[in-house]
Amino acid sequence: ELQVVILTGNATVETAIRALRDEACDYLLKPVEPTHLVRTLRLAEGRWRLRRTEHQLEMTQQVLRATFDASPLPIITYDREHRVTLWNPAAARLFGWTAAEAMQQVPPIVLTEDIDRDRALRAASLRGEMFVGIEAARRTRSGQRVDVRLTQAPLTDAEGRVTGLLALYEDITERRRIEEHLRESQRLDAVGRLAGGMAHDFNNLLAVIL
Repeated sequence: ELQVVILTGNATVETAIRALRDEACDYLLKPVEPTHLVRTLRLAEGRWRLRRTEHQLEMTQQVLRATFDASPLPIITYDREHRVTLWNPAAARLFGWTAAEAMQQVPPIVLTEDIDRDRALRAASLRGEMFVGIEAARRTRSGQRVDVRLTQAPLTDAEGRVTGLLALYEDITERRRIEEHLRESQRLDAVGRLAGGMAHDFNNLLAVIL
C-alpha cells in the first residue's frame, strides 16, 4: 500500500485538509529540514501501521461475529458472576430466551440435580481449566429437559486474567433417545431369545417324559 506525504510550497489550510481527507499520510511546507522530513515519514509509517492493524482487527471481529451468529451449536459467554455477556441465535433456539432477554442475567438453565456439579465446573474454569465433552442436563424456558454435551473454557483479558468463561452446548437429547431405544430393543431381543431357548428345552423335556 503506497503511503503519500505531500511536500509543497503552496499549501493552504483548505488544501491540507483536502489532502488528509484524500488519505494522504501528512503534508509538509517547503523549505523543510531533513530531520523534520525523516520524523514526518516515520510518523506517517506509524499511522499507516496503526490503520492496518485496526483494519485487521475489524476483519477478525467480523469473522468471529459471523462464526458466532452462524454456529449451529449454542454458544454462551458468561462473566465471573455467571451473567450472560453473549448469547448466540442457536442458544436462543435451544433454550427459548432471546439474546435481549438473556443478556446480563443468570439463566435458569441448570437442573436442580446438576447445580452442584455445574458450580464446581464453573469454579474450575474460572481457575483456568477447560473441559471438553462433559455430558449434562439442562432445561429450556418451557421447562423441558435437554441432554447436552458441554465444552467450557476460560476467557482471559490482555494480562491473562480470567474474566469469564465460554460454554458451547451440543444437544444430544435425540441421540440419547435413540440409544435408549436401541438398548431396550436389544434387551427385549435377548429376553425373546432366552424365552425361545427355554421353550425349546421344555419341549425336549416333555418329549423325553412322554
